[in-house]
Amino acid sequence: MAEFLFQKLKHLFEENIVDFAYLGGSWFRDEHKWWSDIDIFISIPNFLQLSSKTQLDFLTNFHVRSTEITKYEEIEISVFETLPLHVQFNVIAKGFLIYEKNPDISSIFLEKLLPLYYDHMIWYKNLLNNSEYISSSK
Repeated sequence: MAEFLFQKLKHLFEENIVDFAYLGGSWFRDEHKWWSDIDIFISIPNFLQLSSKTQLDFLTNFHVRSTEITKYEEIEISVFETLPLHVQFNVIAKGFLIYEKNPDISSIFLEKLLPLYYDHMIWYKNLLNNSEYISSSK
């Protein structure tokens, strides 16, 4: 599936300034069912600087084009830069890289993500350990 998506979507990634893309979820793990969607995670430089309307237009167009190209309706496109840190980390750790414009760009993204993720996990675990609700249930 990963090779199929790479071959089909490579041009779409290139024309839409995608830095890199991962396949995740049940299709990558080969655990998909008839209702499963295909989870594709893309990195778009400066996506967060775009207006909400431009972001929505981009994602709508990207989804329509990807379903036309692959002939799969159930494709879910997520932009890395909009996802929570733990989701970004899990996609990179457990997903499959299907497109990379430049290895240096994805390496820089990962170098920035890792310290943020680990700092967040320390903070989150401390929060849970000090939570009144969690502490009172022990």
